[in-house]
Amino acid sequence: MERTPFLPRLAAFLIDLGIFAAAVHLFTLVDVLLNVWTNVNNFGVVSLLGGSLLLIGYGALEALMAGTPGKRACGLIIGGADGRPARRKDLVKRWAVKHSAVFFCAPTLALWTLLSPHNVHFPIPDFVALGVRVFAVVDTVLTSVLLLMVIGGCFLALRPGRQTLHDAIAGTAVFSRAQVLAPTAFEPVMSKADERA
Repeated sequence: MERTPFLPRLAAFLIDLGIFAAAVHLFTLVDVLLNVWTNVNNFGVVSLLGGSLLLIGYGALEALMAGTPGKRACGLIIGGADGRPARRKDLVKRWAVKHSAVFFCAPTLALWTLLSPHNVHFPIPDFVALGVRVFAVVDTVLTSVLLLMVIGGCFLALRPGRQTLHDAIAGTAVFSRAQVLAPTAFEPVMSKADERA
């Protein structure tokens, strides 16, 4: 089975990015209107929480449905490296590797928010601030390294194997939906022959 080359995968990513950007802008609009029309006076909470939940949920579609709306629009699906439908545990592993930077980004943002001079809701004492700053810097470096690794790993799909880093680690690859979901007439015969061997 032929794995999907880099450009269709890039097109799927750009569709996903457009959908995600539109949703985040909607969260930001709600955040602005909430702060203008009420006395909440805490801009960023709706945008940050909504965007974070959307990022995790949107990415989880790859683990739940073997693809995002962008992949579906481009006729792509995540399958096993052998071209069969991917196992759920492989999809979850792929999702976790691909979104590892997101998991480190959340505490990093929380730490920098605590250190912000505009933090009036949860002030921290000066003797604690130094320790929080050290953790914030370490988490920032870790998040940056993971992000560079994931982004750089996507370009591995340019190689002949057409697997990104997260695909290689999870034992998956991206194929045309028609290839992976097409019924194979000889599969039961082959599996019985394999059992006898």
